[in-house]
Amino acid sequence: MLLPRYSIRTVFYLAGVVAVVALIAGEAVQGRMWAAAIVIGVGSLAVTWAMFVLFYGMVALFSRVTGVHGTYRPRPAHYPALRTNVQSADTSPVTSQDS
Repeated sequence: MLLPRYSIRTVFYLAGVVAVVALIAGEAVQGRMWAAAIVIGVGSLAVTWAMFVLFYGMVALFSRVTGVHGTYRPRPAHYPALRTNVQSADTSPVTSQDS
């Protein structure tokens, strides 16, 4: 499927958010400093997201070209999972004064 399915409710929410952002951008064009700060903040989030998408795409493309995807094998642990020469500790409440 090329595009995921969206409900009409999701489309209305998205349209409402875009309308509020457009209203704030209009205030920023008129010279309101608080609106300019919000527009700069939202724009920086959009640029950050776009850079993430770009770098993820580059890594995914590199992995497909080199064929190294899916070949990760974890290294063995530093300590063995089962130690056979360990004795259990004596946890009895007996002290040297009791004997």
